[in-house]
Amino acid sequence: ERRWTNSKVLAARGRDQFRHIPVEVTDRTLSDDERLRMWIYIHRQRKEWDKLARALVADADAQPDVAVAKERLRQAATIYELELGDAERAAQTLEKATERDATDPELLAQVAHYWQSANNPSRALEHVTSAIEAHKGSDATLAELLHLRGSLRLRLNPDSIDNLQATV
Repeated sequence: ERRWTNSKVLAARGRDQFRHIPVEVTDRTLSDDERLRMWIYIHRQRKEWDKLARALVADADAQPDVAVAKERLRQAATIYELELGDAERAAQTLEKATERDATDPELLAQVAHYWQSANNPSRALEHVTSAIEAHKGSDATLAELLHLRGSLRLRLNPDSIDNLQATV
């Protein structure tokens, strides 16, 4: 921690060679989890959102724990959408999580929302339909998913009376 603080001060004074010290510090002395936390901190401080998202995706790809991998991919997708304004990349990133767990209705619905934000209603429709199929029970979430599916179908084929009735 002290070395990182000192290198930050030196880098702020115009000594660019000290920007790279964290690589040597983190790659040799910390566990993988600690190194990831350090890089998250570094990238957030520098507002290097793309590097941060890529680090989270790389960690998710290497994660044997599906729940941890899904969370890392959710974090990366949020960064792509909110910090970088790229809903398509957010959808593609979170779609990787569905490859590891295709039965999580919340995850599938979130991917559908990203595709909808990316103005790709056909991809959104695929995922919302999968979310409905994976959803167990009938509650407000299911009703919302059914409404979203009807809206997407209507958007894709506005002349279909069946799609209009499904939306209402």
